[in-house]
Amino acid sequence: MGGKVRLLFKYWLLCCLSLGFVLLTLGTSSSVQAQEEDVDEFMLEEVVVTAEKREAELQKIPMDIAVVRPDDMEILNIHQVEDIDKLMPDMSITNFASGMLTISIRDVETQYWNPTSEATVAVHLDGVQLTRSTGLEGKLYDLERVETLKGPQGTLYGRGATAGSMNIISKKPDIGEFGGNISVEYGSYNRRRLEGALNIPATEKLAFRLSGNSLTRDGYDDANLGNQDMWGVRAQMRWEPTDTQSLVIAVDRDRTDNKGGYSTGVYLDTFGDVEIVRNPALDIIDPTDPNYIREEMRPYLQGGPVMARFEDDWFISDAALDQFNRNNSWGIKATYDKEFDFAWLTVEYGYRTMREHKSFVMNGTPGLQPLGAYLQSMQMPDATYNPETGRYAVADEDSDWPYQYFTMNQPYGSLTPMDGYSIMNSYGYAGTTPVTQLIVAPSTYDSVRVTLDYTWSRMYQGEARLASNATVADGDKYEWLAGTMYMHDYVYERARIFENVDNQVLLREYAVFGQASWAPFANINFTGGYRYTWDTKTFYGNMTSDDHGYGNPADWWERYPMDQTEEVFGLTEAKWNFSTYKANISWQATDDIMPYIQYSKGVKTGNVDRTGHFIEPETLDSYEIGLRSRLFNGKLQVNATAYRYDYNNYNEWHTVYGCKYGQNPDSLGTCLNASGASSPITNADYTRNIYTVLNVGAAKQEGANINAVWMATASDSFTLNGSWSTNRRKGFDVANAMRAYAESMGFIADSADQPQYDSDTRNNERFGSRAVKGYVGYTRTMWFGKDLLTFNTMGFYQGKGRDQIMRQGRDDEFLMPGSPDYWTFDASISYTSSWGMPEGTQANLRVYANNVFDRDHLSSRNYSDYMTFNGVRVFDPGNGTVSGSYIDPRTIGIVFGVNF
Repeated sequence: MGGKVRLLFKYWLLCCLSLGFVLLTLGTSSSVQAQEEDVDEFMLEEVVVTAEKREAELQKIPMDIAVVRPDDMEILNIHQVEDIDKLMPDMSITNFASGMLTISIRDVETQYWNPTSEATVAVHLDGVQLTRSTGLEGKLYDLERVETLKGPQGTLYGRGATAGSMNIISKKPDIGEFGGNISVEYGSYNRRRLEGALNIPATEKLAFRLSGNSLTRDGYDDANLGNQDMWGVRAQMRWEPTDTQSLVIAVDRDRTDNKGGYSTGVYLDTFGDVEIVRNPALDIIDPTDPNYIREEMRPYLQGGPVMARFEDDWFISDAALDQFNRNNSWGIKATYDKEFDFAWLTVEYGYRTMREHKSFVMNGTPGLQPLGAYLQSMQMPDATYNPETGRYAVADEDSDWPYQYFTMNQPYGSLTPMDGYSIMNSYGYAGTTPVTQLIVAPSTYDSVRVTLDYTWSRMYQGEARLASNATVADGDKYEWLAGTMYMHDYVYERARIFENVDNQVLLREYAVFGQASWAPFANINFTGGYRYTWDTKTFYGNMTSDDHGYGNPADWWERYPMDQTEEVFGLTEAKWNFSTYKANISWQATDDIMPYIQYSKGVKTGNVDRTGHFIEPETLDSYEIGLRSRLFNGKLQVNATAYRYDYNNYNEWHTVYGCKYGQNPDSLGTCLNASGASSPITNADYTRNIYTVLNVGAAKQEGANINAVWMATASDSFTLNGSWSTNRRKGFDVANAMRAYAESMGFIADSADQPQYDSDTRNNERFGSRAVKGYVGYTRTMWFGKDLLTFNTMGFYQGKGRDQIMRQGRDDEFLMPGSPDYWTFDASISYTSSWGMPEGTQANLRVYANNVFDRDHLSSRNYSDYMTFNGVRVFDPGNGTVSGSYIDPRTIGIVFGVNF
């Protein structure tokens, strides 16, 4: 019965939404200052922000600022940080796995989600920085707005604001007014959400506000990977003892428990003259044969491309659900404001702490192998763990390892391991090359846990500032702001199994800052800002990744954690003092038109890797020109920006290694094992093998974006938002950066000899996301007495992905086309009514659909021609394999809410 109801609801909803598309495509909501009785006086609403740490109208600030308000988020069903980028084409938020987010603005990337690494986008909750990338979820509820400032914002926001700053601003208690709201949602994939808020006035000078939310959802795929479970609560007090003073104290707590990682299914294809043929193992019909293909896997091994969108159950084991990310965080924020005759004094204190437990599982995903490939097994010396004694027995790591192989005709695990050795399976190939026929083959291992990670962080910060009562926006000749701050940010990470990490990193930061504006004549405004920062970063700990801790000799992948002793820990410290600044000239040509130009400098404080190696800070010089305008009596708003970045000391994370048994002469930069073969390779074949951060060069980035909102009538509004970017690497020299790092660590970097790291190869290389992105939208509102019907539809465009360089640095280098461009559409219909409700109460019913037509586009497409056996490439130039990831599927849902 439930299935029939859902089916009827889906088709009814799609019919309604299709009708909306006939009216006009695409859209986002714009607030209307119009009532039914005075529709001739409509105009776009003025938006007030605190982007420059004082209240000001958005259109009066000469800066590229994007504001997302609760109505916008409701229309698009945005209740998680990872979805905000839908409304900002030049922002990208990536969920690596189970809530680990990285945020980039204008293609300035963070690159690495590790809890001890530095971000390029500063995220704040009511002014308190959220310094861990995995502690961002569970906070998007009961909000005033989300402000995103683009470009370097270090002058006012300090640490981590190289690419920009995002401030999540919650609703504050309203003194003298009782009210609140509650909403419930049910949607596709068993999505359930409950959200509510209650404002309680205690006296004429004191009020409290309580709010919270809960969100759960199953995974999009048939194995239920990536399911979500999160909740958050917030309590606030606002006290105004006099007309010139206020104190706001907020306490919040949230928890996420996301499981199963994330998968969009399997996409496998080929390019050039290579084809996927039927796997011969399908001819085996005896289920007792060790090479028998399971029934659920057979449809995917018949030959031809595999396009298993959100289909994982055919190969995923139950062990995949052992992946999880459990995050518990809470914080407190106190803000005191005092008005003097000449200025406002603001004193803020914030404290946040987070505990996180992560489990990473590597899933044994089917892949492409040459027709004729066979399964081989290898014994290798190892350290085994006795869980009863808690001790490790380390085998004699003799260079003459006893290798043994067996073919695909024998079952897994048939080789009896020797004491102190474990078994690893892999595919071998002894046929002719070039290879033109491939088969889809099962993985050589099951889903296995490879990392257990525990993180604990504690951050507190204090800031005091004075801001002049005079403001240029109100017609004064000048305005100014000055302040000082301190931050103490401590994080401890303990990771086990694949890596053995014990890292403690403490950042102590002091800063003084100021900004002033002067408008001496002709409505021209000169603004300058400056910040000086003292950073001290201390590291204590170590990392090993040397194949110790493997516990089951019959299965190389089954491992136990291995603790480290403090005897191997190191203590290092680095200090950096640096300036960030900005200069801006704007011209208030009319009350509604303001062009501007701006220069700003951003600095990202130095990173540290997991061994205590520090790297110098990144710097970014930004040149920007922009326009903010309101036209046709406030009915059309057009804001546009163009920018150029000079990015220096570019940080990239790379694996730097040295080969214990020499390099493969036929494939420079790849190591040989103890038997002289190029496969398989384990950490025992390296002198050192470290994933670290390097200063590799510079980059030039250019781009532009436009945002336009038009209120055609009191009932119809249109939106256009688009961005374009182009990014090229300059002066890149990864190879020498690797060599310099390895020399400081006492080994030779054989990894630097890989052709793709040739300095001439990566200069002018394009990078970043799709060059063109944007959305368009349409909103229709219709009044029925005091009731309101709203229809909204939006179309999102993702431009063509950047071309991929193949065989980089070789004479036969060539390009493959990037991911194709595509459109998706969202839509919603809502009805708001006060009929039968107490005075001041409204009920709202909304239905929505995201990716209305359930398009199965690829969010990414990756080419590879690097398949080797015994150091020999098996493909001719121009041939290889293709893999990819799909965009999210269609989701539909219904939301009911009451405001009182």
